[in-house]
Amino acid sequence: MASCRLVVGTLLLMLAPHALVWGQTEESSPAAVVERVLDEAGIDAALNKFQELTTTGNAELLAAESDFLALGERLLADGKIVAAVVILEQAIESYPDTWRVYHLLCDAYNQLGDLETATRYFQTFMDARAEIDLNDAIARQGEQLATTVEQVIARCIEAMGGEDALRSLKTAKMTSTGYQMAGPFGGVRLMKAPNYLRQQYRDGTTAIVTDGMTVWSVSPAGWQEQAGAEMFQQAFSITLDMVDYQLKGITYDLVGTEGVEGAALYKVRKTLNNGNEVFVYFDITSGLLVMESDSVNGFFQSNLFFDYRDVSGVQLPHMRVRIADVLKTPHIGIMEYEANVPMEDSLFARPE
Repeated sequence: MASCRLVVGTLLLMLAPHALVWGQTEESSPAAVVERVLDEAGIDAALNKFQELTTTGNAELLAAESDFLALGERLLADGKIVAAVVILEQAIESYPDTWRVYHLLCDAYNQLGDLETATRYFQTFMDARAEIDLNDAIARQGEQLATTVEQVIARCIEAMGGEDALRSLKTAKMTSTGYQMAGPFGGVRLMKAPNYLRQQYRDGTTAIVTDGMTVWSVSPAGWQEQAGAEMFQQAFSITLDMVDYQLKGITYDLVGTEGVEGAALYKVRKTLNNGNEVFVYFDITSGLLVMESDSVNGFFQSNLFFDYRDVSGVQLPHMRVRIADVLKTPHIGIMEYEANVPMEDSLFARPE
């Protein structure tokens, strides 16, 4: 959680306009009263006064949330961390709809060395922001909000350039490079419409191949069918499984909407031909696919897609971030594409 304070610092800059309000506490305000009691009688007495003031039903006192947050922030700045924690945690009790307080508590517990609690408060802050962003995005969509999975898929196809553009992308050679704790990774993936994939390995003599339904490993010894190759079986086709996905035996179902750390998303269940389920997420505003997640053998894993760019008229992601329970750090991959290069079908089909 060493990065928590850096992240919170960025958020504080984003919330700078609020800081001006927080700092304008009058001497007669409820927060000023609590601060005087804190100075004169200590934390316990200040907490009792805080509870007394915010449970009287007085509208003016109940509306003093920003003043109490300002007090907590001043206590943090003055190095009175324990007092700040008491005030801020009481603010949550007195103002259950608050959310700005959580990033302050993250900073406080980080300074106290309680990284577990700091992480919990930071996640709560992010969840609260995600819900607000989701509600805002839904409100902006209004009657245009997708209500069926067909609408979600259609909007993604449109955002990627349209069905004609997707179908004009016959082949693509994707070269990925990236780094992880164990060192560099990457390789070449050949893709051909509708659902052919060939993942070349560094030695140049081995590969994993699928026609969308069956997965094979290829080596100098020949082609060997791979049972249970879930990760490669769910690999996206050349069009990110937006057209002709039925040929892979894929079905989609709209689960609903979800806010994920600042993103407002449609959540869609993707069922593969082997019965495995993957959840894929589409940005409500842009329509683009931005995330997939699943659990394999009890381990959670997720891929996030960024940096969409034009590839022969089709918008494709050029960055992928993979997060998984079994990984110590995220894997970040950078993809580059060559479109419509010649590729023989024999690269993707087991010889007779």
